[in-house]
Order: sequence, then C-alpha cells, then structure tokens
Amino acid sequence: MLTFTMYEIKLTKPARKAYLKLPDNIRSAIYFKLSILAEAPFAKYNDVKRLQGMDKCYRLRIGRWRVIYKLYNESFMIEVIKIAHRKEVYR
Repeated sequence: MLTFTMYEIKLTKPARKAYLKLPDNIRSAIYFKLSILAEAPFAKYNDVKRLQGMDKCYRLRIGRWRVIYKLYNESFMIEVIKIAHRKEVYR
C-alpha cells in the first residue's frame, strides 16, 4: 500500500495581504508553485534553498518573486511567512 502525505499550507497575515495585492499572473504562478511544494517539499526541481541563521526557514523562488516559509515536518505544515519581490524580501 502506498501512502502519500500532502502538506497543509498556511499563510501568515502579512503574507496573505501581500499575496492578495499581487497581479493575477504572479498570484497564479505562486499558487501553482505552492501546490507543487505541498505535494513534494523536498523535490530538487522546486528551486528551494534553506536560509542560513533561521531555523526551519526556506526560500522558494518564482521568477523575481520569493516566498519565505517555515517547514514543520512533524505536523505536515508549511507556514508562508513572507511574499515579496527579490529586492525587498530579505530586508
């Protein structure tokens, strides 16, 4: 028997606010990448990097946009902390 576990994605209030302000084409690209991430968070093709100095934090790259998130393996949850343009995301 094969069992597949899909991670639940939750957005923090600032991340949700930033997501809703984005243009439709960028919002749909981010939605698509997050859905892929929820199915396979450790796949090599996701373009994900672990952030230094932050525990359990990762960066997902979508063109010029970045999604900063925390990964909780024990509860199968991905918490999106920040969504911003690459110039602003690390400030």
